Amino acid sequence: ASDVYKRQVYGWGFPFRIIAICGFISIVLFYFLLKEPKKGESEPELERVLKEGEVYDYRINWEAFKGIWKKRTNIYLIAQSIPGSVPWGIITTWMITFFVVTYNMPILLATIFSASFLAGCGFGAIIGGYLGDSLEKKYATGRVTLCVMGQTGVLVLLTLALLINLPVYNGTSSSFGNMILEFIQDYLLKTKAGWIFDLYFVAGIFAGFAAPNMGAMAVNVNFPEVRGTVWALNLATNLIGRGAGPLIGGILGEALGLKNALIFASLFFIFSVILFIPTYWTKPYDEMITRKELAIRAKSLKEEVV
Repeated sequence: ASDVYKRQVYGWGFPFRIIAICGFISIVLFYFLLKEPKKGESEPELERVLKEGEVYDYRINWEAFKGIWKKRTNIYLIAQSIPGSVPWGIITTWMITFFVVTYNMPILLATIFSASFLAGCGFGAIIGGYLGDSLEKKYATGRVTLCVMGQTGVLVLLTLALLINLPVYNGTSSSFGNMILEFIQDYLLKTKAGWIFDLYFVAGIFAGFAAPNMGAMAVNVNFPEVRGTVWALNLATNLIGRGAGPLIGGILGEALGLKNALIFASLFFIFSVILFIPTYWTKPYDEMITRKELAIRAKSLKEEVV
C-alpha cells in the first residue's frame, strides 16, 4: 500500500478530543436524566418494607469486606479477570499493527478489519445479556453456561481466524471514498478476506457474552452494600490484565511474530474457562445464602417499622 494510506489525516490527538467531548456530554446527560436508586430497592425480599418507608442502612465495614472472600464465587470471578483480560490488552493494542505489517493494509482499512471483532463484542454483550436474563429464569447456572460458552467460542474462532492467512492487500486508490469502495469490492467480496472478516465478527459476538453475565452474577451473590466493592476488585484485576497485555504482546511479537502473539492471546481464554467452571457449583449456593440473609434482614426491618 502507498504511504498516502498510512499518513495521519487529523493527527493522533484528534480521537482523544472527540472522546473528551463525548464524555462531557455523557456527564451532563447522566446528571439530569439518571436517578440513583435506593439501596436494596431492586431486591424482592426488601421491596415491600422499603415501600413502607424503612431504610436499608447496612453499610460496608471490615466484617462485610471479609465476608466478600467467604463467597467462593467472588474469588473465581475476581481471579478470572486477569487471564480473561490479558487477551484484550494484546488484541486491542497489536491487532491493527498485525494487519498493517502482515497484510500490507492501510491503517484505516486495518482498523476497519479489526473493528469487525470489536463490533461483534458489542452485539455479543447485548445478546449475552438478553440470553443470560432468559436462562437465569429457568436455570440457576444459565449465566455460567453463557460465560463458558462465550470464552470457549472466542478461543476457538479467534484462533481459527488468525491461523488462516489473509490475501495481501494490493489496493492502489489514494482517494478516501475509492479506497473504501476498492476495499469492499476487490478485497472483501472477491477474496476469502470477506468470510474471514465475518469470522472475526462472530468471534467477537462470543467474546461479548461474559461481561454482562459476570456483572449480574456479582450482583446476585452479594449484598447491596458490598457490590460496588466487589465490582471494584473485579475491575482492578481486569485492569492489571489489560495493562500487562500490551507488554506481553510486545515481547511475544518481537520473539515470535505478531500472529503468534495474537494466537497466544486467544489461548489465554483457556484459563478463563477453567476459572468459570467451579462457579457451576458455587454460584447457586452463594446466591441461595444471600437470598436467605436478605429475607432475614427484611423481617428485621419490618419489625423495626412496627
